[in-house]
Amino acid sequence: MWSNIYLLGTVSFLNDISSEMIKAVLPALLSAMGAGGLAIGMVGNLPQVFEGITHYFSGSLSDKTGKRKPLILAGYLLSCLSKLLIAVSPTSAAVAASRSGERMGKGMRISPRDSLICDTVPREYAGKAFGIQKAMDSAGALIGTLAAYTLWQTGCGIRTIIMAGAAISFIALPPILMLREKLKAGTGCETPSGSARISSLFIYTGLFSLANINYLFFISFIQIYKTAGSATASGIFAYILYNLAYATAAVPAGKFAALAGCRKGLLLANALFITLCALFIFIPGQYLTASMLLLGITAAFSKVSMKTWINELSPAAKRGSNMGKLQVTQAIALLGGGIAQGFLWNMNNIYTFALGAAVGTLALGFLITVKEN
Repeated sequence: MWSNIYLLGTVSFLNDISSEMIKAVLPALLSAMGAGGLAIGMVGNLPQVFEGITHYFSGSLSDKTGKRKPLILAGYLLSCLSKLLIAVSPTSAAVAASRSGERMGKGMRISPRDSLICDTVPREYAGKAFGIQKAMDSAGALIGTLAAYTLWQTGCGIRTIIMAGAAISFIALPPILMLREKLKAGTGCETPSGSARISSLFIYTGLFSLANINYLFFISFIQIYKTAGSATASGIFAYILYNLAYATAAVPAGKFAALAGCRKGLLLANALFITLCALFIFIPGQYLTASMLLLGITAAFSKVSMKTWINELSPAAKRGSNMGKLQVTQAIALLGGGIAQGFLWNMNNIYTFALGAAVGTLALGFLITVKEN
């Protein structure tokens, strides 16, 4: 039953070593290009829109055909090729375009991958399965960030690190060929109450994603207070802490969602996010590096809880399309939020975190009104 989970976890582990090597030095690359707040917001969030749209279509296609594996393989391959383009991108616009291709690959594979996880294990084990997958994913992210930090400290350039990360991504492809399709037949249509809760979850996802601040802003804020020589190293170290917390919290987040409920997992994540924004509003950046641990815990609980809840509410025949719709909602809201955050960043970077706290509070208020299953 669990072989697919560990194979997908292995793929995520290897791919995230690659991805996080690139993401760890992305703030430094944008800084070297002279990118402003709006450019940071576009590079961080525009690719999410392409990812979300691709999510929906790939999820619907996997539901109709019953084939998850080909879309998973195609998605990872597209991401591998796009990462090579990031390494040679001359401008922030080119970086945004290359990352869009990489995110489209992610969008192509995630809904089928998450649906395959749900097809493989009984519904009561979905939280644990997502937690395992996210833990392996985040362990790879931690190793990738440490690798980027080590390479930077040994004198490797930013583009060299990105190219090395892109090369590693191709190692993640062979385990996909070992996956076994196990599509379960649908067990009926959505009930009216289940449909209403899915709609409420979509609304909440939009609100929380609108509030959510891309990691680039958090790290850029920390780097502002560092000297030119230490800014890149401090940014990578902050990202290491984020991935360490994410990897450590992912499995507990899955168990928490299974035992206490997905709604409580989201309530906890939302409250932590508001607290994090408050820290960045009131505390100078040089003291905030450790706060990236809080960002990692927030991300683990929010992502695992959302995926587990949409699985619980969706019949098998609509699981992929519902996960895709969730990602589209998230992506569009992230783009809108990222643009607003970028404009505010150029005015006063504190305003970016104030907006996150305000909209995050609105999202929390809405979530309190949503009932558990």
